[in-house]
Amino acid sequence: MHHSAADFASLAATWWAEWWNLPITITLVFFAVIGGRTWWQSRQQNKAAQTQMVPPTPAEETARRHRLMADFAHDIIVVMDAHGQPSYVNGAATRVLGFSQEELRNRNIFGLLHPHHRPLLEQAVKAVLSNGKAEEFTCQMAKLGGGWASVDLAAHGLPASDWVVREVVLHGRDVSQRQMMLESIARSEQRFRDFAASSADWLWETNPAGRFTYISPGVQHVLGFAAEDLEGRGQLEVLFPAEEDPVRDLVLSRTERRQAYRELEFWTNAKDGKRVCLRLSGVPVLDAQQEFLGYRGAASNITASKIERDQVYRL
Repeated sequence: MHHSAADFASLAATWWAEWWNLPITITLVFFAVIGGRTWWQSRQQNKAAQTQMVPPTPAEETARRHRLMADFAHDIIVVMDAHGQPSYVNGAATRVLGFSQEELRNRNIFGLLHPHHRPLLEQAVKAVLSNGKAEEFTCQMAKLGGGWASVDLAAHGLPASDWVVREVVLHGRDVSQRQMMLESIARSEQRFRDFAASSADWLWETNPAGRFTYISPGVQHVLGFAAEDLEGRGQLEVLFPAEEDPVRDLVLSRTERRQAYRELEFWTNAKDGKRVCLRLSGVPVLDAQQEFLGYRGAASNITASKIERDQVYRL
């Protein structure tokens, strides 16, 4: 095959260009290899450093655990200075009061208390910072959107690293439900006392020995005795002066067997000696363990109706 001079010249130029680019190519490959190796070594070193992290000291681990316990505690925990500025508020405060932790950290704790209860916290903080003695009291704290939460608060001193108390720890327990229950019970008791005082009947309770432990004020209108005069005295002794009485025997028999008795009619003596006819009912009282606690019942003055019925029968 015949090649012209131009073909040889073109082939030589191509060979020379490839030869000239070869060192550049080798250099680029060299730096790529070195760079990749360096990146790989750096990556392995980072992984090794991550797997060989320095473990926390016992003090650091204890502090971490205590912080987590405070964060997840069911009760309110607040750390504040003498002026009421909080440095720590746990999540329970948010649950009870409705404010976020950030909102609570930016508020003065004294300002969260009801105006009537704010002096209690101020006095408690002064006492804790002066003598380190814990103070406890019940107060109302403001809730987001209005209203108040009833909280049992305990204030304790928090010593710094130099053992000087400059901050106060407030430990609060939400007792709103308990307070509402107590108020409801108090209202029920007052309602009961009002009914008992205005009723024509009189109510009573006895202990297991049959002695009166409670008598409503209505007894004075019926028998002439003040309620406190009869408390502690035996029911049978007061109501049945005569030991031989069929109704007395029936009451004694029922109480010995822990059975109820209803609308038993009998005559007794008032304080001034007058004869009074009573209608008596009682039921046994047991506790949650079915232990006998005594009897509870009521008595009605039926003297007028009893006399009227007897007169009708005689006619």
